[in-house]
Amino acid sequence: MIPKIKRKFLYLLKMAINMPKTKRHFKKVLITGISGSGGSYLAEYILSRHPKTKVFGIYRKKNTLNFK
Repeated sequence: MIPKIKRKFLYLLKMAINMPKTKRHFKKVLITGISGSGGSYLAEYILSRHPKTKVFGIYRKKNTLNFK
């Protein structure tokens, strides 16, 4: 018996393999959480592969209240 997570991963992998190859070029990209590690790597990757694309990002403001 295959665990549920592994089945889901295999299904998504099968869908990605059978997906038709399309070339899309977006002019603007909005990344939420750009200050995190995943968002920053994604921004760098997009800019390195598509230099004409404009990348915009949103980050969450940290709460710095002091309750002493």
